[in-house]
Amino acid sequence: MKKTDSLKSSVIALAVVQASNYILPLVSVPYLARILGVENFGKVIFAQAFMMYFILLVEYGFSWSGTRKVAASRNDRRQLGKIFINVFCSQWLLVIFSAFACSGLVFLFDNLRVDAHFYALAFLSVFGSALFPLWFLQGIEKMRMAAFFQFFGKFFGLILLFLVVKNSSDVEWAIFSSSISTVLVGIFSLIFIFRGDFFYFCKPSLYGVVKELKEGWVLFTSRVYISSYAILMPLVLGWMMGPVALACYNVADKLRSGAQSLINPITQAFFPRISFLMENNKDAILPLLRKSAIGIFFVSLVASFLLYFFAEDLIKIIAGSGYEQAVVVLQWMSPIPFFVGVSNLLGVQIMIPLGMGREFNRSFMFAALLCLAMMWPMIDIAAEKGAAITLLITEFFGCALISFYLWRRFHGKILSGE
Repeated sequence: MKKTDSLKSSVIALAVVQASNYILPLVSVPYLARILGVENFGKVIFAQAFMMYFILLVEYGFSWSGTRKVAASRNDRRQLGKIFINVFCSQWLLVIFSAFACSGLVFLFDNLRVDAHFYALAFLSVFGSALFPLWFLQGIEKMRMAAFFQFFGKFFGLILLFLVVKNSSDVEWAIFSSSISTVLVGIFSLIFIFRGDFFYFCKPSLYGVVKELKEGWVLFTSRVYISSYAILMPLVLGWMMGPVALACYNVADKLRSGAQSLINPITQAFFPRISFLMENNKDAILPLLRKSAIGIFFVSLVASFLLYFFAEDLIKIIAGSGYEQAVVVLQWMSPIPFFVGVSNLLGVQIMIPLGMGREFNRSFMFAALLCLAMMWPMIDIAAEKGAAITLLITEFFGCALISFYLWRRFHGKILSGE
């Protein structure tokens, strides 16, 4: 009973985080879209999308590999200490590398160098990502505190946004208010962890850091493939078609990602529990997966349905006038939450705990290659609508490949319960 209550508590806590991730942008995005205007709003989006590559690098594969190791070792405080310090140091090595890489890219390209101060402010979010060990809190199933810290940070950022962004020239303040909130989340979470006595402190070792980087590599490359088309798409669209097309795409994509994130509480809460059971009680995994599947299928189908049939109303509420082109974009994106939900269930909750990281990685490698092949011609032909169609086909293809790899290995045994 206690374990079930803990799992429910994690789902609820993560649902609070996702609700804040969805509701707060419903307030901030319309405000920024109206105050900054389409062009400057597009610049903010471009700077944030650019930083997502470095956040992806700093998070590495630790959100899966780190969480899995912490969950499996949660009763060994000495081992937890080694995992925490080595992963944490690994992330800060990646931060240093990211800082040099970002600076080099900004000063290499003229169209980036002219807005160098935007990217310097946006890089604060990379620091915040390294400071916030969500992977550790998720592994020890302390998601209520993680939810509190994330909500506090986003709420603080929203209040600061309203205080400092007053006209179309306040682009720097718009970026800063978003970035600094992530730093605060990281600081408060570290204070909680260090005062919580969850592990024995130990010194990092070069061997341990290298080991964590090696073990996270396969899952990191999976994250790169998954994120490459999601992050690269707005960059290519903005580069080829300008900030107006990017702003319309981004408004629709915010709604899509918000609806899609509704499944995250289930995925993130069940993943560490399944990883723990994989090492300690395999017989209890199948009933847990069935509960997760019911929740994911229901939520993702409802989300996709609402996005398609209420696209026009949602765009008007979120962005107001001037974003009519975003309606069709959102309708093309509407099936994506369902495909992503299936991919998360089969990939994150089954393949990764079973050690099928290479097959998981291969699925999204082929999906990313398909996306890269389609992206430029589709954007050139249909601008933001072409980008949405490309994203839809890519997610469907990735979902189909994951299903194929599992079917090939188990021949239906997971679904039949054999």
